[in-house]
Amino acid sequence: MDAGLDVVVSTFSKRLKMDHEKNGPRFRRATQTQFPLPRDSLEKYKLARAYIEHENILVGQRITWYITFQGFLFTAFFVAIGLLDGVRFAQTIVEKPLIAVGVCGVCIAGLISSALCFALQKVAYDQIKEVQTWWESDSAHKHYPVITGRVKLADARFIFSSEQLATALVCIWVLFLAAFLCGVFFHIHKLITQ
Repeated sequence: MDAGLDVVVSTFSKRLKMDHEKNGPRFRRATQTQFPLPRDSLEKYKLARAYIEHENILVGQRITWYITFQGFLFTAFFVAIGLLDGVRFAQTIVEKPLIAVGVCGVCIAGLISSALCFALQKVAYDQIKEVQTWWESDSAHKHYPVITGRVKLADARFIFSSEQLATALVCIWVLFLAAFLCGVFFHIHKLITQ
């Protein structure tokens, strides 16, 4: 294998580097991995497409699990609100303050999961952009199909992206939490003033 085409990814910490210098190359196999660089533009194109496809699969899986989890949280939120209002979905002996704490917990879980989903989707889209930039740095990229889809309307990706879905749900959970806490404080104030 041509040594000029190997990219050596080193995972040495400072101590391992000193051990490597002291004890010689016996640590090389255990602590370094070699990846061959693509030899031509077609290999670069295939590598970039495979990486983008991998990131898109991760985005799809994350969104599927995120929407499923959000559905459970919305259900828990509205069932708990119904129990607090006296609508009986099921017989319960749970105290109302405990249900109120649960409702706040559901809202906080919704906020945290939405923020986490937003961050993970942003990382994935940034990785895709980085791969796209790497591919477009090759002068032969003009002779190949477009590596990622091009949106005709500039705002379409902004409006309909999974990042914006997470942002919208963060706002919804903040509104739910604020409305619920205002209702709780109003109820407490009403009890105190009676």
